[in-house]
Amino acid sequence: MQSYIHPDFNIAFTRHLSLFFEIDYTHFSYCIYNASSGEISVIKKIVFNQQSEMQFDFEKFQIAVNTEDTLHCPYHEQHAAIAWSPFTVVPAQLFDSNNVNKYLDFICNDDVDSASNFEFAESLDMYIVFTLHHKLRYFFEKVQPKVIWHHAILPFMFSNKTIVESTDSDQVFLDVKDGYYFLTLFRNTKLVFINRFNFSNADDFMYYLLLACEQKSFDRNTLKLNISGELIQDSLIYKEIYKFFMHISFNQNHGNLQIPVDLEIPFHTFYTLSGLQLCESFQAI
Repeated sequence: MQSYIHPDFNIAFTRHLSLFFEIDYTHFSYCIYNASSGEISVIKKIVFNQQSEMQFDFEKFQIAVNTEDTLHCPYHEQHAAIAWSPFTVVPAQLFDSNNVNKYLDFICNDDVDSASNFEFAESLDMYIVFTLHHKLRYFFEKVQPKVIWHHAILPFMFSNKTIVESTDSDQVFLDVKDGYYFLTLFRNTKLVFINRFNFSNADDFMYYLLLACEQKSFDRNTLKLNISGELIQDSLIYKEIYKFFMHISFNQNHGNLQIPVDLEIPFHTFYTLSGLQLCESFQAI
């Protein structure tokens, strides 16, 4: 467990705070913060499954959540992001709510244990369509009945958008998860590519990244590569990235979150939680 708890945090007084929560295959992360001041009260990453086989263990997840007293407190606003769920994006002008299940048929098999969800990202002019397991939804909504569900790709893309709007250069964004990553490419502030790629080693990782840049004619010598998620500078994958790209940075934070000085792990690990600020007061459909 990797965590930070503000010395003045009181579990009895949480109704004015916001809760952000992200679920991945092997771990979950959450952040409790004051939306008006940006002060973080609690931020944690908890590993509930040591097996990295890209299989979600609901029972272990349930036990881990139930042991976290702070997750059972009332909050002003609650947003949860599911990272590993299948998803697709549909341009707003092409979207038809009657075809939600058909959109997902192209990327995953029909699953009677999951339901299709969709949300409109107005600033991106597109819909995010994703699946959410019934057991996961019902359990977590007992913990936080007013939670608003998102796919983790949404806060990632919202965060990307805030960066590309300030520049006209080619931008590539990587959000690295446990055995997979999200990849988006922007040209002249316009999204030209988005996908998820699984990887088991550095060669897999680099193959898909380089292929996407080549297919979209992105110049690796001039583009800016923005990295977030489960990647650190002394890792083998980062060293491979550094061989091929000239301009690399780690994305830390968007919005007004104040990064705790005592936080022991890089804040870009919590990039999805940071991006959920941009989803506040955003209602999924």
